[in-house]
Amino acid sequence: MPTSVLYNTPVKNLGEGLWHFLVWNMTISNIAPLVWGMLMKRNAEARVKGEDSEEGLGAMMGKVVGISLLAGPGAGTVWCAWRRDELILGDAEDDGQRKLK
Repeated sequence: MPTSVLYNTPVKNLGEGLWHFLVWNMTISNIAPLVWGMLMKRNAEARVKGEDSEEGLGAMMGKVVGISLLAGPGAGTVWCAWRRDELILGDAEDDGQRKLK
């Protein structure tokens, strides 16, 4: 885990400061799409299944963290988008209609 930006940690030279900045940039750049994907999946579940979805936020976060640890943060984001698309477009070919209410 990178050094927290909340602490005023002195750096020895410009290269070390740049390194800390780039590590935080990469960390935030990996977390932001995961949060976006989880919100999109949760919103799709709420629209398709109603407010009482069978999978809670904790279970979804556990799956996303597990997938991200095994295959990287991009895989967690892709899984959320894939599940969202299955919820919305799952039987679109069968009945010719979207599932959104």
